[in-house]
Amino acid sequence: MTESAELTARTVETGSLPVVDISALRTDDPEARAAVGGALHAACVDKGFFSVSGHGIEPELLEAAFAEARTFFTLPAEEKHRVAMTRDNYGRGYEHVGGQTPTVDQRSLPIDPAPGRQHLRR
Repeated sequence: MTESAELTARTVETGSLPVVDISALRTDDPEARAAVGGALHAACVDKGFFSVSGHGIEPELLEAAFAEARTFFTLPAEEKHRVAMTRDNYGRGYEHVGGQTPTVDQRSLPIDPAPGRQHLRR
């Protein structure tokens, strides 16, 4: 029998969430691109979450996507589970809250996100 880890969350004021401008990613300037990477890294380490600007997505499309998400997440659980994430759908689909929380047994496993692939390190 495996034991579930307890979920915890930290409240962060929206005004303190970092906003990362990613527009430089569409340039050929390696220093500007690296600065975006540094800003993303800092946001992930400091807050664990960030908002993105400079992506070029039209506001109307963003609002339409958020409207669809709101509609989906108000559905009953049975409806959402009809599109559940499985190994057969390449990790796409609905996953309930806590679905990625490892059990005590899983936390002792070594983690290698992409075996055989070099990772950039700071």
